[in-house]
Formats: sequence, structure tokens, C-alpha cells
Amino acid sequence: VAALFVVLGVYLYLFTLQSRRHWLRDGLPVGISFGLALLTKEVMIFALAIPFLFTFFYRHDHIRRAILVAGVALTTYAIYPLLLFLSGNWYAYQDMKQSEALRLLGGLVGHAPVSGLHVTASKVSLLQSIAVLLPQYLFSYVVIVVAVGIAVWIFFRHRNAEEGLIVTWAAATYGFIGFGLVFGRISDQFFYYIVIPAIVLLGYAISRLIEELWDLWQRIPWHASATPKHPHVGMGTIARTACLAVALAGLIWNLGVYVRLFVVGQDNSFAMLHRYVNQNIPEGTTMVFGADIANYILPNYRIRFNRDAVSLQNDKIRYVVLSSKERWGGYAKVTPEFYDWVASNSRVLFHQYGTSFWDLELFEIRQPGAQR
Repeated sequence: VAALFVVLGVYLYLFTLQSRRHWLRDGLPVGISFGLALLTKEVMIFALAIPFLFTFFYRHDHIRRAILVAGVALTTYAIYPLLLFLSGNWYAYQDMKQSEALRLLGGLVGHAPVSGLHVTASKVSLLQSIAVLLPQYLFSYVVIVVAVGIAVWIFFRHRNAEEGLIVTWAAATYGFIGFGLVFGRISDQFFYYIVIPAIVLLGYAISRLIEELWDLWQRIPWHASATPKHPHVGMGTIARTACLAVALAGLIWNLGVYVRLFVVGQDNSFAMLHRYVNQNIPEGTTMVFGADIANYILPNYRIRFNRDAVSLQNDKIRYVVLSSKERWGGYAKVTPEFYDWVASNSRVLFHQYGTSFWDLELFEIRQPGAQR
């Protein structure tokens, strides 16, 4: 939803480039869209850089519009902290924003290790995460890389304002997420924001290719009396043809990935766990989980989130549900040590492999003195 509002704001700005209306009326809807994006997720603050970058590189007369967009967006967002202040929750808001700022700026204030090539928000490195997810997200990574080349080509070969707005959108997004990867603790999950302008750039290049192919088609002399026209195929046409080839290859690849993961494979681990628990464990039983999804799918059970062996024993916890992906990535504060202790001191009642959670298991902790 946050990305949707940014896309809407960019579209409205793009629309105003061909409008003769006053800058105030043009800038207001863009600012509101960016403000709604901020209200949804504060990381979308990078959207405010788009009109300023566009003004600097393409349209110097748009500075008032850029200031208006930023001002309206921040005013729209200000509704949220104002309501929290009036309701007495200002300090909770402040603590949360400080935590989020450290995630993004940790490297600048001494919270190491923070590099995007080292530990990210989870407990694995960016490169490790990409390597594991590469078969699933290969085409997304390819599009992200190809889009950089398209943006550079547009920037140096064209000065069209509409093209420039798309390029500055991509530059603001890439720059912000790249900054967070290098100096903060954000992870590859933030690539979802990068891939959207990347797809737009790829689509734009393909649309230009279609126009060129149509022009070449019209130049073919269909009549013997027609004067031959020699179509010119330049580097731009070749590059755009390569983009089309990438898109077609990606379509085929993604179809194969979808079939492998969701047609042939399974991804219903929690649905099957839900069925097993309801059939075999009495309602009201206390259970420890890794993922907080248990709060929503098992409302008739007492859900806890213990993360050490001592507390499990003190609370006399009998059932624990963990996934191997939580162990690998340190998600939900599940450490390898805690996972291994549970696995070595229990028996497995339920096991199911799925795409999202990998090995999801229900462990029954052995009581003291029980046979192995």
C-alpha cells in the first residue's frame, strides 16, 4: 500500500507535466499521495526527494512545486504523531521511531556490525540471504540490475522531462535503499520497493522498442513502385531488444518457479499444523511459538514466546513450534542455540516442509527423567 501511494504520486506528477494548471493545484494531490505513503510506512520518506531531484536535473522552474509537495506530505503525515501526542502515547512513538532510525542509520552512530554485506536486520548477511533466495527471486534481481542500465542510458542520452521523472524516481529509491543496506541494518526484503521503478523502466524501454518496430514496419516498401527506405537500427534499438528478451526470459522463468513452488510443491505448513493441533492438543494448552501468526490462527490456545531453555522449564512448557527458517535467519529472536536445545530435548509430533517457513515442526519437550 505504501508503494502504491508513491506510484500514484509519481503518476500524478507525470500527468501535471503536460498540464497548464497552476503549480499549487498540481502539487497538492502529489503531496497528499506522498503523505499517505508516509502514513503507511515511514521508510517512504525517500519519495520526498523525487521532486527535488527532478527540479535539479530537469526542470529548475519546479522548485516551488517541489517545496509544496514536501510540505503537504509532511503535514499529512503529521496527523499521526499529533494524535499520538494528544492521546498520551508520544513517548512510545518516540521510542519506536528511534529504533527504526537506528535500523536505517546504525552505521553512522556506531552500532556495528551493520554493513549490507554483513549482518542485516536478521542474523544472516545480505549476500547469504540473496544466495539462498536466488532460485526464487532471480528474475527480480536481474530486473533491478538491468533497470540501472536503462536509467543511465536515459539520463545521458535524453533530456525529456517525462523520462527524467521516471529516472529520478528510480534514483531516489535505489539511493535510499542502498544507503540503508550499507549504513543500516535493513535487509533484502526492501528490494520490493526498488523492483517497482525497475519494472517501470523496463516496461518503458519495451514500449519504446514497440514504437521503433512499428516505424520500421512502416518503412518497408510494400509496392514495387515505392521508394525504398533504409531503416536505421541503432544501439538504442538493440538495447531495447535486449530488454524485451530479458522480460520474455523472466516470464518463462517465473512461470517455472511458480509451478515448482506452488503447483508441484507445497506451502500450507501452518494450515496443516492448525489441523493437527486442533485434533490432538486440548484447547487452552500453553504453546510456545516462533512466529506470531499463532496469535491469529490458534486463538483458543495460550500462546507464549519464550526464547530460552530455563524459562521453558520454569513455565513447564510442553509444546514448542519452530521453523528451520527462523533458526537460519534469527527471525522472531529465535537463536540457533534455543532451536537446537528444543530439538535435542524433545520429540517431533508434527513436521511439514513448505516454501515460506521451510521445516515447520511441533516439538513435545521431554519431561525430566523421560526416556530418550
